[in-house]
Amino acid sequence: MGAAAPVSNIGLTRAWVKRDPTAGGAWQAFFTVKNYGAAPRTAPLTVALGGAVVAARAVSLPAGGETTIPVEIRTRSAGWIEARLTARDAI
Repeated sequence: MGAAAPVSNIGLTRAWVKRDPTAGGAWQAFFTVKNYGAAPRTAPLTVALGGAVVAARAVSLPAGGETTIPVEIRTRSAGWIEARLTARDAI
């Protein structure tokens, strides 16, 4: 039997939103993404408000590291904010 392949996993570990006091209808959303693997990874992150995509970007993560991504959201209406990582991993 060969050695087991190292586990590769990334995940959203924290999210928060705050209002921008200098711009009406502007919000700052922050998403922390962690790489639990032993190799660097790039993962696609998509953020939506009420089902409409407001940001999509590739997130580069060092091995075992994490990063926080800021996203500006402009709206005067209430709605659900959804963040998704669409990279394949061990889970």
